[in-house]
Amino acid sequence: REEARAALGIESYARVLALLPGSRASEIRFHFELFLAAARQAIESVGGSKWTIVIPQVATPASLGLSARAAQWADEFPALLGVRVIARPDISADAMRAADAAVVKSGTSTLEAALLCCPQVVVFKTSAFTHALVRKIFGYRGAISLANLVHGGAAAIDGTAESLVSECVGASATLERMLLIDPNRSDIRLFYSVVLYRLDNVIEAQRELLLLSQQKLPS
Repeated sequence: REEARAALGIESYARVLALLPGSRASEIRFHFELFLAAARQAIESVGGSKWTIVIPQVATPASLGLSARAAQWADEFPALLGVRVIARPDISADAMRAADAAVVKSGTSTLEAALLCCPQVVVFKTSAFTHALVRKIFGYRGAISLANLVHGGAAAIDGTAESLVSECVGASATLERMLLIDPNRSDIRLFYSVVLYRLDNVIEAQRELLLLSQQKLPS
């Protein structure tokens, strides 16, 4: 955590909250202001000063203007609270390592947060139609966090199976990239094998488990 905070220029004693609202236009429309409101509530409820809100950005047209809006939001707090915002690209991993907690849009980022041991609140706001379809028509009341789904916290239902498979495909790509960077991460390899198994790629899952069995695992 200290290394990540140093990389981001955050004091070791600061209270740090990471916000990951997504990168698509619809995700930002549904989540960004909601996440800022949640951050405000956390600051007002917990109290204290020296709050840093970290917002990793993805270079998409939908993300244009988020830094300015976040800075405007921070300026609404009294100067004594020392609330500041760090919003820039390519800081997702450092943001979650540095944070005391994170508010995360449901998707592959929840799996990354779990692997980085970052406490997280997972959110996925939808349109009224989608909410009614999933909750009332299909009656789904299970997990929305990919970390929970991979761990086995919920079973896929017919109405959302396609989207869950899509999320698992995205997770497998993310985990594969992380293993290319550091092939000795046994925790990531274990998650990767589980994701492959959930995608019915049994042979590759067995291969990853075999590689895992040859590694020296932490006690």
